[in-house]
Amino acid sequence: MNRMTRDDLTVLMHSMLEDAVREAILGNYSTARLLQAYAEDVLEIMQSGGENSDQD
Repeated sequence: MNRMTRDDLTVLMHSMLEDAVREAILGNYSTARLLQAYAEDVLEIMQSGGENSDQD
């Protein structure tokens, strides 16, 4: 399995937040909230340093 770099995670988080804003503008608040929650999860992974990434 390929591991994501910190830059990959940053791009992913940015993309999800952009999509969340777009969905909110369209009135799809549930989808926007879900995308925001996923982005927050990615941020938590980044802040933890991926310390659990070596566990399978």
